[in-house]
Formats: sequence, structure tokens, C-alpha cells
Amino acid sequence: MENEERYNHLNKYLKKKEKMKIITALGNENFNKKLKEKYLKNVYGNDIQYQEAVIEIIEKNQDIDLLILSSILPGELNIYEFINLLKYKNSKMEIIIILEKKNVKIEEFIIAKGINNIYYNNSTNLNQIIEKINELENNENYKEKILNKIIEKNKIKYLINNLIKKIIIKINKIL
Repeated sequence: MENEERYNHLNKYLKKKEKMKIITALGNENFNKKLKEKYLKNVYGNDIQYQEAVIEIIEKNQDIDLLILSSILPGELNIYEFINLLKYKNSKMEIIIILEKKNVKIEEFIIAKGINNIYYNNSTNLNQIIEKINELENNENYKEKILNKIIEKNKIKYLINNLIKKIIIKINKIL
């Protein structure tokens, strides 16, 4: 069911040519305003300044398609906990993350969570972010690639779970 939901969510851009609903959580209202000027009405609300506010907004608005996030956004959680919570609250939402500096451990974790849009604070500009948004909206191959990754992961989980169930059943019969 989750795969079908994800597929339908991604496909709405292909069929309806809808624009993504975007929010920013960078701790930088200026970036949000510039993005709104260049990207028009697709960016909703002001820049979110704290982790807790991001979670609250995502809980209330499940139709958010893209979060542009700073890894150093203030809050109670570390980046690992925060990403896990974001993915739990809205697994369909794409995330563009801007890291303060290169950190292989954080990058590996983020990629493992299905976030492949990683930028760095001192080497990222507004045009790069806009290009990535356009790519996410318009590139059918990109969306299919994400969908296929999710489907493949779920197939593997399903196979492992079935194998474990069969082993438990055999153990119970022996006992």
C-alpha cells in the first residue's frame, strides 16, 4: 500500500504538471524570500526557524512535497534523530539538505534515508537549489528511480520477513 501511495504521489507531477509545495527550514528568511521571488508561489510560508516548528507544520500539512533543510537548524534533536522523525512523519516528502560542512558519516546516513540532494553551506547558491527543484518536478526518470528504490527495499524487507516467519514456524513445530 505504501508503494502505491508513493507512486501516486510522485505521478501527480507527471500527469497534472502540478508544482511542488515547498517549505524552507534554513534559519534564513532572506533565502526564503529570494526563493519566493524567483520561484513564485510554490514556496509556502516564511522560513521555519526551529526543528519543532518543522515537525508541527509537517504533521498538519501532509501535502508538503519538498523541504529545503539546513542541518544546523536549532532544536532539541541531533541531525540523525531529526531526519528519522521527518521521514517517519512524511515519508513521501523530498528533502534537499544543506550541510554546514562535509561530513561523510552524516552523508552516508542521509543517503541511506533516501535523501540524495545534499549541498554544502559555503558552496551552494539559490540557482543550484532552483535547478534541483526543477529537476525534481520535471524529471520522470528521477521520480521513477526513487520509486524503484523504495519498491526494491520493500521487496527485500518482505522477503526477509517471510523467511523469518517460516523459520519461526519450523522452530515451533520442532518444539
